[in-house]
Amino acid sequence: MAEVLWSQSENRDYDGFLARLEEAHLERLEAMGVECRPLSGPHPWQLRPGVVGWKRDYDAEQRIAAG
Repeated sequence: MAEVLWSQSENRDYDGFLARLEEAHLERLEAMGVECRPLSGPHPWQLRPGVVGWKRDYDAEQRIAAG
């Protein structure tokens, strides 16, 4: 979030941000016990299948709305 808020749009370096994230920040967060989503995708326990509104299942939402 800081990358977006502290940088002007023409100066944003997303590739540089990802490099910094991979080189140091993710390892540091893991060492501190902060659980975050890996860049490769969520861990199985971070998924919430069957939860309405999570990765929106529109068919399920329509069935619930219809009663």
